[in-house]
Amino acid sequence: MTWLCPNVLTKSWNGAAGYLNKVWCSEVASAVVGVAYKGTTANSVSIPSNYVDQFRDAVKAKYADSHLKGIASSNLLVYADKTAFDANTADVPTNLQPEDDIGVYGAKDAKMYVVVPDGRSEYSISTCPRSKKTLRKQQLGFGYSAVSVNEVVDDSVHGYQWPALPEKHPDQRKAYMKYVEENLRDALISSRKQKDFLKDVAGKRDLLDCDDRSRLLFKVKGTADMMIIDELANRMDDVFAGHRVVIEVKKDRPSYNERWQLLSDLKSEGRCAPLGLLTNLNDYWYFLWFTPDNKIARMVLTCPANGFKTMKEVLKERSGPTRNGHFPMRVSFLGSPLQLKRQKLLRSASGRDDAAEELLERYELMSDERTETSHVRGVDKRGAS
Repeated sequence: MTWLCPNVLTKSWNGAAGYLNKVWCSEVASAVVGVAYKGTTANSVSIPSNYVDQFRDAVKAKYADSHLKGIASSNLLVYADKTAFDANTADVPTNLQPEDDIGVYGAKDAKMYVVVPDGRSEYSISTCPRSKKTLRKQQLGFGYSAVSVNEVVDDSVHGYQWPALPEKHPDQRKAYMKYVEENLRDALISSRKQKDFLKDVAGKRDLLDCDDRSRLLFKVKGTADMMIIDELANRMDDVFAGHRVVIEVKKDRPSYNERWQLLSDLKSEGRCAPLGLLTNLNDYWYFLWFTPDNKIARMVLTCPANGFKTMKEVLKERSGPTRNGHFPMRVSFLGSPLQLKRQKLLRSASGRDDAAEELLERYELMSDERTETSHVRGVDKRGAS
């Protein structure tokens, strides 16, 4: 079975049982095995993605004036099976009895469900409408600044060769983790002692979730594949005690929504100023970071060797923040005359004290037609531009 859940939540009434989630289902083909549907929390699905689109549209059309009023069809998330569904909706009362068949899509050997949970709005990192992204950018009050560099191409490091596996396949993840770790080894280890650690966090589905019921009217959901954390965070077994780079790997060419993210909490322990990177692990390395003058700095490199050199120099910097909270950032091999600095938190310039402001203080937004991030996001070389 494949379960669908919208990422904008509404209430539905079920008589004496009180507020429960409505459930709709449809027969779908399960013969076509594929990777997780884009923008969902599923590990894998056994249906073509176009069936999911058709089903979401059909559910929206049928319940547009009732249960799904004001909810876009794109706000339906896919769950691979009941186990995955239960794990992600454990705190939401759910009526698991199908209310209605929506339609037939392919062979009748599997069901696909959509659930409208009870409670508050929930914003997914991959399906937030562009209008809301624009609003959040305005509330943050930031702009972009480009860091111009004269890059000398270095072919000493070969790009990552993507195996013919789904991007979330365990063997695929092991392969690109090994590739990243091998090329950062001399930066992770200092004076024969490991100082930073590359961690697999793909299984921690609530890692970047934000659910503060006392102050927020909505939830935010987010995931990551890997994190580079420091020695203290590794010793405490708490990635947010010292996360330096957050990594999410994406093999296919991202859509606009997939190129935009609500990001991890940059305030953790007051110690972190993560570097962001959008990369195909081949010929496109797009770095971003917050600057002290309320900007998001952007720097583009074109070869793996220089991409890893940049990451190494950031990881090797151990001086910590200055008195005013700035982190020095040296990229000496580029020969840039600029003294680069990072800042751990980009404050909103609007002075607004509302739910969106609370969200933005916890999940810093970086948005562009090419990228999102405070994390590293990999895409297949064929999708690079």
